[in-house]
This record gives sequence, structure tokens and C-alpha cells, in this order.
Amino acid sequence: DDLEAIKAEAHDMKLDSCVFHGSRDHLHPDLKAYRCFINPSLSDVVATTSAEALAMGKWIIVADHPENEFFRPFHNCLIYDSPEAFSQCLARAMAELPAPLSPEERESLTWEAATERFLDVAEIGQGEWPNSMLTDAVAGLTYSITLEMLKTFKKGLTMGSNMARGMRKAMARDRINDLRHQKPARRPKPPRGAPRPRPSPSGNPTPVNASGKEEPVPTFA
Repeated sequence: DDLEAIKAEAHDMKLDSCVFHGSRDHLHPDLKAYRCFINPSLSDVVATTSAEALAMGKWIIVADHPENEFFRPFHNCLIYDSPEAFSQCLARAMAELPAPLSPEERESLTWEAATERFLDVAEIGQGEWPNSMLTDAVAGLTYSITLEMLKTFKKGLTMGSNMARGMRKAMARDRINDLRHQKPARRPKPPRGAPRPRPSPSGNPTPVNASGKEEPVPTFA
């Protein structure tokens, strides 16, 4: 929605060399040529766009802010806290290629890992309930119900992920089996009543008509 205002601001700052593509999906071909993603936001909490850029193997440049703490351990995450630091981060991103994601980094970007982090944050210890609001008995019961709900949620998400993975494998396996057992197309039989070929002097079968004259070998599409 702010694209035109951003273009006007860039023009006023004499940044006419900037190219603005507008809204793009993370798989759009226009994004493949870029190696660096800059997210200066201070309000986009754990930005999905930053996570997608990391998953695509790109540098990300983000501000030194609590919302970006999740990205700090990634090798390809460059964090700045001043204009000078931002320039240094950008210079490094332009001069060096981003490193491949490690297995640990790749795992941390999965939905399963995100669910684990959600459960860790959402789980409330039994001793953390305020005694002034709930009795120990109610607090213990509420804690047990909440914990069971979180476990059920985690189990359901894991089962759904495993089912989807299993369905994809089964579909691929069935397709491979179909290709392996696919029989070649059978040649159609000649029409009933058609004259049968007889051996010619050359040894090749040559069809004949009712008058005994040889005819070209019929073909059937």
C-alpha cells in the first residue's frame, strides 16, 4: 500500500537507481538473483520474511532489537545498532557469499521446531499460578488441563505432519510402480474378413486380395 510513497521518498533522496518490485512471493523468480534481505522493522515480531530469507540461503540484515533475537545465532544474520554498523553489514553481504545452512539452523526453521518453542513458552509451571487468584487445588487442576491440551496440540500437529509426509511418499511410490508395470500398447488386430498374408518369393509375408494380386502390407494406427 505504501509502494508509491516509498518510490517518491527514494526519488527525493536521489536513489533513482533503486528498483521496486512491489509485493512478491518468496518463490518468485525476481528474488533468486538477490543475496541479501534487509528488514529494518522494529515492530515486526520474529518476522516470517526474515525466516524465509534465511531458509532461501540469503544474508539478512536486521536491527539490534529483541524481536530479532531468534535470528542472532544464524551465521547469515547480520545485526546493526547504528548507521555505521549497517553500512558495514551491507558491505560484508555484498562482498561475501552467504554460507549454507547448517543442519541445526535448518531444523530450527521447521514448523515442528516452532511448535516446540511455542510449547516451551506457553507451558505454565504449577508454582507460577498466583495464589491470590486461585486455590492450590484449582491451580493444579488448571495446570494439568492446560498441559494436556498443549500435549494434544503437539501430538496432533506431529501426526498431521507425518501423515502428509507419508502420503507424499506413498503417492511417489505408487507412481513409480505404475511406470514399472505399465505394459506397452498392444497392436490392434486386423478387421475380421481381411485377407491373410502369404509368403512371397523373397520370404516376407505379402498380403493378397481375392484375385490373387499382391497388395501393400496394411498398417493399423
